[in-house]
Amino acid sequence: MLPLKSIPVLLLWLFATLLGEWVIAKRPYYQSYGNSPASGYPYGQSGYQAPNYTPNRSYANTTRKGTPTPASIVRYAATRSENYNGYPRLPGEFEDQQAILLSVSDLQPHHNHILTQIVEKCSEKIPLVILYNNQKQLKATLAFLSPLKCDLGHVSFCPLKLDTIWLRDFGPRMAETKNGSMSIDFFYNGQRPLDDAFPIVWGQKSGAEIRKIRWTIQCGNLLSNGRGLGVVSSRIFEDNFIAFPNSVSQFDGEYERRKIVVDAFKEECNLERLLVLEPLRPEATQHVDMFMTFLAPNHALVAKIDPRSDPVNAKVMDNNVSLLKQIKVDGRPMKVDRIPYPPRKGKFWSPYTNIILTKDLILFPTYQSDPPGLVQQAKAIYQRLVPGAKVDTIDMTTMQELEGALHCMSVNVPAFSELPKDVQTFASAQQMLGGKMAFSKDNVSKQKDTRPIKSNQNSTAAAKKRSSTPSLTFSDQTPGRQKTAEQKAVLSYRKRFSNAANTFGVDGFAIGFSGQSILLHRINDRRDVMIDIRRLSQANQDWISKNRDLIRRNGPRIKQYLLTNGIPDLTP
Repeated sequence: MLPLKSIPVLLLWLFATLLGEWVIAKRPYYQSYGNSPASGYPYGQSGYQAPNYTPNRSYANTTRKGTPTPASIVRYAATRSENYNGYPRLPGEFEDQQAILLSVSDLQPHHNHILTQIVEKCSEKIPLVILYNNQKQLKATLAFLSPLKCDLGHVSFCPLKLDTIWLRDFGPRMAETKNGSMSIDFFYNGQRPLDDAFPIVWGQKSGAEIRKIRWTIQCGNLLSNGRGLGVVSSRIFEDNFIAFPNSVSQFDGEYERRKIVVDAFKEECNLERLLVLEPLRPEATQHVDMFMTFLAPNHALVAKIDPRSDPVNAKVMDNNVSLLKQIKVDGRPMKVDRIPYPPRKGKFWSPYTNIILTKDLILFPTYQSDPPGLVQQAKAIYQRLVPGAKVDTIDMTTMQELEGALHCMSVNVPAFSELPKDVQTFASAQQMLGGKMAFSKDNVSKQKDTRPIKSNQNSTAAAKKRSSTPSLTFSDQTPGRQKTAEQKAVLSYRKRFSNAANTFGVDGFAIGFSGQSILLHRINDRRDVMIDIRRLSQANQDWISKNRDLIRRNGPRIKQYLLTNGIPDLTP
């Protein structure tokens, strides 16, 4: 029985513990800077025991002693999976993309400039879909993006509630299936319920197949070359720790538990091979995207650390390069290039491989403490390795202490994936809020004019001169005839878009542009799709060129009309 004199001590200890937890939860750091990626996933959350486990004797009967090294792990990690069949397939980020997802869920005002840089530098290159929790966030985001001088036609919005802006680690891992796409939901046991639900909600909104996996991994710690090779860091073993309470003699438990994890991820993610590398130290996330990226199926880029300032991490990265070069793609060794990293500031890094990557765009993070010469060297390396791509930097100094960068806060939507039906263009979002928006005169003057063409004689004649596609308003018509005229106007934006060989085709309405792609509202499933104009037939390209101005101007109203009224039916 507990002595009475011990009760005050116990109560004091309990009070101190609760007070400490409250202080941690309320500490000003997160109020000032926002959540960090690493704060959302404690280690070892999906660990389980394997009672009465019978080891695979081909691995258990080994003369090796102690913890296996990465070189010993790669012996089975690099072997081909017997169950690999091609689908579902984890794509590479260098492949064709539908869009890049970003979030403003807990974006602090002093980080707004990071989002504005991304928006400006993605213009004419890749569509952006910004996720928001409520109309207050949407209104605030429209307010600080509207003054930008770049064309905002590539920016869209989608309502989806999240806890943080760190989409990569908790968001859906999208895979290609034989008939469409899949949203993969890995196990998560942290304290961010909205982030945890993101893969399921995205699958429901986009119509993707949903697959739940009981093993845990943050997607910043899983890179794919699109050809069945996955690369992770050794953190995967801490997150998925396995205990053997009833082990047998001469049983190498450490080796066996690692083999179980590797084999499980190869099976669950349909990977032919899984390579385990060692992470940077000290570095909070321990993720592979903090020191490596794929530029092509057979081309990896790995951090290079100056051994004079950090000999330990320099050796770790050199060992990782050696392991990568043992991997063969299409019968040839993996090509591995290096990119120099600035010296770390304590535990804070400048991760030049933590990037936003698309087929012809590379954005990498920089910080005010980075030597300018090293930044230019990194930029030149990307330009040399990916010729023809736009390479630029994003100043993320205000987020450095959050220990996350561009790859952490974004999600690539592959070309084979669909966007949700409730994605709105920038102009549509402004129109939706209507009177709720209160822009200054300066802001309004800098916005792109998205109002419909007035139907007076001069503007109508000018519209006919520019294009055969009519405008959307016919105010000089009687009410009954006005409805019919408006329906005809909407239908004039409908067309079948196909390639020259007619091997694919989309029946839809032209509603906007992003770079060299046209945004279509597809008829059969009422979803928005992006198609590279260069892939279309010459007739389609000519029609688009002739009507580009009107599509830009009236596209948002076309989509709003379709969402409100459905597809016009002029059948007698």
